[in-house]
Amino acid sequence: NQLVIDFGIFDNLDLDFDTLGELLKLQKTIQTAVYGVDFAEVQQTLGSLKSFINDQDEAIRDEFRELASAVGGEAFGSAVWKKWKKDHKRAQATPFSSMSESDLLELQYELIDILHFVFNIAIAIKLDSRKIYAMYHAKNKENIDRQKRGY
Repeated sequence: NQLVIDFGIFDNLDLDFDTLGELLKLQKTIQTAVYGVDFAEVQQTLGSLKSFINDQDEAIRDEFRELASAVGGEAFGSAVWKKWKKDHKRAQATPFSSMSESDLLELQYELIDILHFVFNIAIAIKLDSRKIYAMYHAKNKENIDRQKRGY
């Protein structure tokens, strides 16, 4: 059951700058120039692609744990999700709006760390910004339609 992707959605866009494309380019540059990743090699076999995806998955999981702990900020740390910690109930009841600017920034950077590894996978499976945009719209529409159909 393939989604229909309308690449014509770009025709009327007034975008001066491809921000997502620039981010993907930056990510590919750091991966190849600094970390020595050869995406052509990653794409040579299904085994090498799967191994690369497994590595990215492990990194994402690690960063996700850091994201979960960052929700608590300096005041609570991992007590937000660790039910056995003495500050858990107080942390759970603390308003999001009370986070300090530096704690919020740390939380946001943890999500950016996750995006680095998601972008690595996108590059490895030959997704560019236009494809991501079009496929996201198609999948979003399908998800809405599924709910309307009682999915």
